[in-house]
This record gives sequence, C-alpha cells and structure tokens, in this order.
Amino acid sequence: MEKLIKISVRELVEFILRRGDIETGLLATVDRAQEGARIHRMIQKNYGKNDQAEVYVKHLIKNEKYSIEISGRIDGLRFGEIYTLEEIKTTTKKIEDIDVNFMHLAQARCYAYMFLKENNLERIKVRLIYVNTDSLESRAFEYDYTINDLKEFFDELVEGYIKFLEKSLEHINKRNETIKEIKFPYPAFRESQRKLSVAVYKTIMEGKKLFLEAPTGTGKTMGTLFPALKTLLGPTSKIFYLTAKTVGKASAEDAIKLLQEKGLIIKSITLTSKEKICPNELKCNPIECQFAKGHYDRINDALLNSLSMDFFDKGRIEELSRRYNVCPFEFSLDLSMFCDVIICDYNYIFDITSSLKRYSFESKNDYVYLIDEAHNLVDRARDMFSITLSYNEFFKVKQKFKSFRKLNLALGRVINYFNGLRESIEMDKVAMTIEDEFLKGINKCEEVIEEFVLKNLMKDEELLNLYFDIKRFKKIVELYDENYRTLFLKEEDILVKLLCINPSKILKDIMDKAQAAILFSATFTPLSYYMDLLGGDSSYKLKLSSPFSKENICVMLNPYISTRLNDRENTYERVVDGIKSLTYKKGNYLVFFPSYLYLNEVLKRFPQDNVELIVQRNDMTEEEKEDFLKRFSEDSEKTLIAFAVLGGLFGEGIDLPGEKLIGVCIVGVGLPQINFERNVLKEYFDGRIGKGFEYAYIYPGFNRVMQAVGRLIRTENDRGVALLFDDRFLKRPYNNLIPDLWKPLKIVKGNEDVINALKRFWKEK
Repeated sequence: MEKLIKISVRELVEFILRRGDIETGLLATVDRAQEGARIHRMIQKNYGKNDQAEVYVKHLIKNEKYSIEISGRIDGLRFGEIYTLEEIKTTTKKIEDIDVNFMHLAQARCYAYMFLKENNLERIKVRLIYVNTDSLESRAFEYDYTINDLKEFFDELVEGYIKFLEKSLEHINKRNETIKEIKFPYPAFRESQRKLSVAVYKTIMEGKKLFLEAPTGTGKTMGTLFPALKTLLGPTSKIFYLTAKTVGKASAEDAIKLLQEKGLIIKSITLTSKEKICPNELKCNPIECQFAKGHYDRINDALLNSLSMDFFDKGRIEELSRRYNVCPFEFSLDLSMFCDVIICDYNYIFDITSSLKRYSFESKNDYVYLIDEAHNLVDRARDMFSITLSYNEFFKVKQKFKSFRKLNLALGRVINYFNGLRESIEMDKVAMTIEDEFLKGINKCEEVIEEFVLKNLMKDEELLNLYFDIKRFKKIVELYDENYRTLFLKEEDILVKLLCINPSKILKDIMDKAQAAILFSATFTPLSYYMDLLGGDSSYKLKLSSPFSKENICVMLNPYISTRLNDRENTYERVVDGIKSLTYKKGNYLVFFPSYLYLNEVLKRFPQDNVELIVQRNDMTEEEKEDFLKRFSEDSEKTLIAFAVLGGLFGEGIDLPGEKLIGVCIVGVGLPQINFERNVLKEYFDGRIGKGFEYAYIYPGFNRVMQAVGRLIRTENDRGVALLFDDRFLKRPYNNLIPDLWKPLKIVKGNEDVINALKRFWKEK
C-alpha cells in the first residue's frame, strides 16, 4: 500500500522556493495573523453573491510508492466570464513602495492551478492584493494564466519536493528492514532492563504515558530507546529524546551509535541551542554573518547532499555548515525533519515560545517523547511557563526613545502602574489575578512598539527584547488559571511575575497530543509527587530496584550534628572533623553543602595539609567545570577533596566511575533556600493537598541528596562510601524516602565510629 504524504501549498512553496538571507528580530518574526484576518474579512465583505471566500482546494499525486496530497485555502474567488483568484497579503510598507513578493505569487499560482484542475477550466486571473495595515490603502497586481502555464510551474515545484521525498522514503524502507532484524545490542538484558523495555513498548503501542523510576545501572537509555525504535514500524513516526543535561544527550548519542554499529539504519540528530552553535556571536544578519547572507539560496542543496549521512552531532553539523556555507542552527532544524530520532533539550517541545515551529505540536501527532532525568522537568516547566516584567526594562526603553511621543505614552502607562506598586506595597506580595489596568497597558505597548519598529525599521536590542518579553507575557496570560499566582516583588527594581506553581495541566496537554510519553529518572522519589506535578493521572508507573549490590556501598548517618540554619554556627568544626574522618583513606571525595556561605565557613577551618582541595564557584565557565572534573584522576598522589553545593553543577549529571570517586559527604537535607516564592508554593500546596512544606521544600531537596549520593556508584564494579549529616534523615517523611540501596543506614556518633565503619567496608575489597 502506498504511503500518503500531506503537505500544504504554503509549506511546499516555502520549502522549495525559499531564497535569500536570514533576518532576525521583530522585522523577521512579527506575527500579524490577527490583523491579517481582520483585513481579509473586510475585503471579503464586498464580495457578490456568486463570489466565494476561503475556498478549500486539494490536489492528489499518486504512484505505486506514495501519494502526495497538496491542499490549501484560497482567500477569494470572484465570479465572472473568467474566474479571478484573489490572494490577500498585509503589509506596513507605503503603497507606492510595494512590489510583488515572488513567494506570495507562487502560492497564488499553485492555488490557481489546483482550482482549474479540479473544475476542468482552462484560464484564470490571479489578483495579488497588498493592504497597508495602518492606512488600509491597497495595491493589486493582476496576471492572466492558462492551465498549461500553471502546470509547468506546479510540476517543477512538485518535482523539487519529490527529490527530498524519495530520499526520505528510500531511507524509511531501509530503516524498517533493519528495525525488524536488529537484536538487543548487548549479550543479554540487565536485571530489570527487560521489564523496563517491555513496559516502554507496551506504553507506546497503547498511546499512554509511563512514569519510570530506573536507578543508575538499570540501563535506562538503551532500555527506553531500543523498544521505542521498534515502534517506528508503527504507530510512531519520530522519537524525541528530551534531556536537560549534556551528559544525557551524550548517553543517547552513544546508544544510537552502538545500534548503528550493529546494523541499524537510523537517522539521528542532536540539536544544540543557537547560543552554543552560532559561529558568529549571534550576529544573525546578512551584513555581519557570511552564513546568514544567502543562506536560503544554498540550504536545499546542503540538505540533499547531507541526507546520505545518518548521524548528526554538534561537530558534524558545524563541519557541514562550513562546507555548504549555511547557518548551523537553521541547518540543524531543517535536517531534523528527515531524522528518526531527535535528541534535544526539554524546551524544544515544552517551551511555548521556543518549541520547534517546523513540527505540529498543537494537534494530535504520532511522536514519542522519551524524557530523560524527568525530575528536572518540574522546575524547568515552572520556569518555561512563568514570566517576569520589570520597571527598569520599560524605563530604560522610554528614556532611550523619549522623543517619540506615542511610544512614550504607551510605555509611560505601564511605568505609572509600576510606580503605583512602589508606593502601595511595603514588601513582596501575592495575588490570584492579573489587574486589567496592567494588561491594557501591556497590550497597548505591544501594539505601539510593533508599529514603531516596522515603520522605522528599528533594530534596537533593548526595544526588541522588551517587545519579545511582552509577547511572552501575553502567551503566559492565556495559560493563567488557578495554578498560577501573580507576584509583586519589591527589590531595587519593581517586578511583576506570573508564577506557574503547578505545571501539570499544561504538561499533560502537551504530552497528550503525542502518541506516547515515557518519563524516566533514577530519582523519582516519591513517585506520587512527580506524577502529580508532571501531569501523570491515568498513567502507567514502574519502580525498579537498583541492580547494584548493597555490599558495594556504605552509607553512614551522623544524626548528632544539626545543619538547621540556626544551628550552623555551632557545627562548622564538627563538620570539618567528620569530613576528615570520611577521607582517611587516600582517594577522591565530593563534599556537598547546602549553600556557598556554609561551604566557605567550613573551608576557612579545613586543614589542607597533605590533601588537594578544589572548590566550586557560582560563576564557573564550561571550561572551568571541565577542568574541575579532570582533577578526579584514578592515580592521584594525594587525596582530592572537592567542595560543592547541593543542586549545583556537580550534584547530578556527572560520571566519575571506578576510583575517580570513592566517597561523598552530604551536609544537610538539601532544602531549597527559604524565600518568598517557595513559600507561595508552600501555601498553594497546603491549600490543595495539605503537603505544602513537602512539595515546596522536602521532596525537591531530598532529590538533590539522592542525586549527589548517586554520583558514587555508576557501574557494577564501583565501590564507595557516603556520610550524611542531620538528624532529620531519621524522621518522617525523610526516613520513608531513603532508597533501599542505602539501607540499613549505619548510625555513627563521631569520628571513631566513622573510621571503624570504613575500615570494615574497605577491608571487604
């Protein structure tokens, strides 16, 4: 049976006929759809009784391999001796400056051919109408076509598309044959890995969601990818492997490469953010960037020539972009359309302003989301669905453009609102609504800035940043419901923040549109908390045991040292002694503190004789982070002790197997810093389920602890020790969260107990 491919006229024209430079900023991305719809209706009101508006047309191309369905909607058809097809476009240009955009005319010519073909007609007039959105003046360009004129153009367009389509279908046929044949790439499944893979396959085939706690060592990357790839035979068309960390992307890439080495034909791409892959410091314009200039003239040849390859990581994309002189970021997005597996950050799917525009995520699709380290998605989703506007950003723009009266009046309206807040609130406050006065001011600012920029061809960075913040604010307003709060924050600046407290409803809506979603993490404890906040109602859940032997880890608890804020001054020396006792055996150790303040107080008192001490800073670059991790060598001459902060750079997502790390110390229970925003979360969840402190502080804090201890045992041959400080680990709910691998905790009173426990443990080696 032939495969049916559906594509719109607009998609076809924009893909095959795109030409010219990349332009960024408001001029390239402004969305005037609502204004356009209003003007369409205004023109269509004057149609006669035999004229038609919004006429749907469709054209089918069939052969034994595939069928292509091309469709679209004609703005208007005027009845007469010869039909006149109207294509209506809006513009901010002066009428006398308007010229025909060849892409607009190409769309109209496609519609005209399809209409003639459907109705067995020979000739048609095409009228391209441009309307100025401010003056409503219009200018029309008219053309006469025969069906033969249009057929030649249309066939050439379709032929260009078929080159890509046939390459894609050829790949899919080869891919499917190898998917049928491919075996699991290891001699055997690990313990629990088969159970994991069966659950993933079943979930995808049934179109459900699965919440999976799979501890380190269960092989969750291959255990989720392998069964998901099998579903590409049906009902899945594409797999998105989503992760928040670079190490997660690397694990997925390694799994794909291994399967390819075993004979699987699969196309995979890793998407890298524009900031990290841009070769020109984000100067994305044809004047300053050779890749932006003429990018669209070269992009389709670059794609066709690259589709013989199957693996696109950051390095390969950069190399190909240089070879074909195209923007690496835009090139990677286009390449992803032809790939089976897309490895990328969460935001490409979930962020309402950063999601992949080349894909239809707003309606039901046949994609699978494999969401790695999904415990991170709670806070990431809150960030993605929240927005903050500040007095300062409005004030700076107003000062810069104070000679423009209309812009100043619009900005001044919002600034007056901020000034009212400054006078009326003594301290941070919270509300459950957004005031109409503020919304009206924001709406007016959007309208005036847009008009100002387009009229003046303005590309001022601060002005454009404010505009896009306003656009994002308005999108968040559309999501605002009982799961949101409005925060008024009085600092040196005045801030209005729309805070998403509970992202579950939005996440559920996004994931429900996919074929299936698999959310997995080594630290999904308690599972009920994550299912609640990540939209997991009526989902499958599976909790696997750690495959590692309890003999390989010794977890000690000193409950006699309090790390509560009020007790910390009295504990510094005792914590120093505890760390010294834990590190009596030569090796590499990580010590995690609840804050930089606590870390620095202990650091002042810690003797550095005969040890190498390295310290995390809060402003480390990627290079400094890599250098920090390189210090963990298996053949160090001295004991290495690294001081770090819980929940920071080194608390998760790093691998230090074997002798690279033999001990971890956790000072405290990992609670996030108590602040106004966290207390707003607490109040919300107290009212909703009576677990405010657990949801706002305890559960996210304990996840940091589990992740930090999880750095210790990465393979079945690793051995290591951990020492926890705080009596709260013995109390509810903490004692119910302790993983089985850590049990029974060895209670130690002081340094002598620690050293004796360590001697017994290391002697077993």
